[in-house]
Formats: sequence, structure tokens, C-alpha cells
Amino acid sequence: MVKVKTKLEVGLNPKQEKFCLLYASDKEFFGNGVQSYIEAYEPKEVGNWYATARSNASQLLTNTNILRRIDELLEIEINNSFVDKRL
Repeated sequence: MVKVKTKLEVGLNPKQEKFCLLYASDKEFFGNGVQSYIEAYEPKEVGNWYATARSNASQLLTNTNILRRIDELLEIEINNSFVDKRL
């Protein structure tokens, strides 16, 4: 069995953790890297800020620690949903 690292073991900063939580949530941000980035990092709306947010979200989604955390959150959500449906 492969052990999934928890957020403390992965070493994410608070904004990265918030990004992961938003990205893996079942709400409006689910699977939307740009919107999750904007909500977590609150970039200043100057210049071409949206393109910058899109680029930064893409970089976050290639970070192995970020991906591990998102996978962990999705697995927890899937398991909880499965158990709830069975009950």
C-alpha cells in the first residue's frame, strides 16, 4: 500500500494549501485552476493580471507536492461520498 503524504509532510504554504482545497472542493472552484488561484492568492488586478493568474495556476498544477495534496483531498472526498451513499 502506498502512503499518501499529508499536508504537513508535503510542506505546502498556507496559500498553496488553500489553492488545493479550492481546486479539490465540490463547489464552484472544483477543477478550475485559474479561479482557485485567484481566490487563494488574491492577485492585484493590474496589467494583464488574468494571464498571470492563468500562468501561475498552471505552474502550481505541475508541482508534484501540489498534485499529491490534490490527489489526497480527492481520495478523501471520494471515500466519504462512497460511504455516505452506502449508508
